[in-house]
Amino acid sequence: MNNNANNNTEKIRKVLFNEISFILALIGSVLSLFIFFNSPITEQKITTEILKEQLNYQAKTIEQLSKSQYNDLHEIKKDLGEIKTSLKDLEIRVTRIETRLNEIKK
Repeated sequence: MNNNANNNTEKIRKVLFNEISFILALIGSVLSLFIFFNSPITEQKITTEILKEQLNYQAKTIEQLSKSQYNDLHEIKKDLGEIKTSLKDLEIRVTRIETRLNEIKK
């Protein structure tokens, strides 16, 4: 009987040991997943990705602004050219009027 009781207690110890080992393994797995997802490396990767997206956005914005600035400068040059031709036309008209006035005075 004593042998049977020892045998039963040995079985209970094995079952308890297996259950405790399973629970500890489960806790270890959960902790390792928690550490993996909340580790500084993961946070650093996320921060790096966010910074890369911001840099790409800023690069696109700068590119658009430079194109806009180039277009504005092109328009200003075009307008300046039109103003110069208008001034030349005005000078020609003024000289014609002056010549007519000189002819009238004579």
